[in-house]
Amino acid sequence: MLVFSQTEKAVYLRLIKNPKGPTVTFKIDDYSLAKDVIKYQQMHKRYSKIFSKELQNAPLLIMNGFAQRPDNDAYKIVSLMLQSIFPPIKV
Repeated sequence: MLVFSQTEKAVYLRLIKNPKGPTVTFKIDDYSLAKDVIKYQQMHKRYSKIFSKELQNAPLLIMNGFAQRPDNDAYKIVSLMLQSIFPPIKV
């Protein structure tokens, strides 16, 4: 489960694995709203040919290299939780 919360100090993202945990909390330093991203993309489509029909696919997220620090248990937990959010792809 992904939970966003906002306090007076900051915005936080909490990754929760049910039913027995663990829970990982991240502080969000900066973010953009979806409407701002869409507005920005529409503005650049008028002036640039970067977004051709071949590049209209969703971005590919590659998450590898997590096994570089196997000695840290907290690192293993966070990497497994992040990898489990996105389905594996077959290249």
